[in-house]
Amino acid sequence: MPVFNNEEIKENLRSAIKESIKDYLNSDMERSSITTYKSVLSLLVGDCYSEVTDSVCHESSIILSEVTEKFSGRGKSWVKINNNNNLWENVVDVLRSNIASKEDCLDYLDKFEELGFAYLRYYRTNKFNSIFEIRVFGCLKSSNVKVNFTHKDALSLEFLEGTPISVGLELSDKNKMSSKKTLVVEDHASLEFPFQNISDII
Repeated sequence: MPVFNNEEIKENLRSAIKESIKDYLNSDMERSSITTYKSVLSLLVGDCYSEVTDSVCHESSIILSEVTEKFSGRGKSWVKINNNNNLWENVVDVLRSNIASKEDCLDYLDKFEELGFAYLRYYRTNKFNSIFEIRVFGCLKSSNVKVNFTHKDALSLEFLEGTPISVGLELSDKNKMSSKKTLVVEDHASLEFPFQNISDII
């Protein structure tokens, strides 16, 4: 016998079956054996299950299409989650619990808390969840830090209105190199002529 551990569903089924048996016993229909009743009930359960499954699959297909459409196209990959959003804790939990990239995750958690929002990149959607990526190695590099949201929650997310680089949240590799070169030049200049004014010499 298969194991079914959801007590709430079992109790609901038990109540529904009891009511069905009562209706059957109180009806004017010619009563047949319990075996016949169980056979009819089994057929009805099979038919109802097929109808509901088809309906759920259809609804799931629609919402999957909506999620895919929302995050398709240029400028529709990055989302933001404010710290007053119920989904904020999902992001925090994932960053705190990641062991493989612990230091990077904690750095990004500090950054998100300072900003007051987190930014994530849409990864993919399956029939169960919509998956987003926290790029803790920089927005240009993929990471293994993923957050799962329901499709309904995914549809409610706000776009970042650009990439982390274009909105000024992160620097591109090119800009990082430029910053490093500027620092090196300034260091050399300060070594060659450490005094700013003539008055500093006198």
